[in-house]
Amino acid sequence: MIYVGIVGALTPFGQFLVQSINKSKTSQVLFTVDAGYEVTKPSAGQYRTIDEALTELHAASFYIIDVINDDKTAERAMNYRFYGVSAIVCGLVLTEQDIQALERGYHVRRRTFAPIVVEPQLSELVNHFDAAEKEPTVQADMCFSIRKLLRWLNFGLHPVAAMKQVYYRMLPKLNAVPAPSV
Repeated sequence: MIYVGIVGALTPFGQFLVQSINKSKTSQVLFTVDAGYEVTKPSAGQYRTIDEALTELHAASFYIIDVINDDKTAERAMNYRFYGVSAIVCGLVLTEQDIQALERGYHVRRRTFAPIVVEPQLSELVNHFDAAEKEPTVQADMCFSIRKLLRWLNFGLHPVAAMKQVYYRMLPKLNAVPAPSV
């Protein structure tokens, strides 16, 4: 079972992703994060901030899917590195210096090296999700791409072994390129 936390759960794509993952037999939503929640409800697995969610112990191993594209995306990615949580970040375009900064940002005391996958192609699709609702194939491609990334992170499937800390634009390497933006 692959356990997942969704950041941006109240966005249209976040809601779609929660439903899709909950229908899956191989993965389960462990918690959701969105600033739109009125209050944090740990018993329901709903948090207003990622810091609140990550300070709770949920499972030995889980993955974050961050679908929010805002000015705090890079900061959240650093938090994932700090807490040693593997994540797929959809809303970030990185330079070589950004990648190096993310690679250095890990929890020194625990010496954890959880990988971060940054996929700008998914960001384009997330931004156009409302238009994509009329296109079920685009939605299916998005879910397929995220599932492929989750399986690769969880099981280390080929053709690329998970040995680095920060992965950028992995979908073409995993032969899971999503449909072009609408």
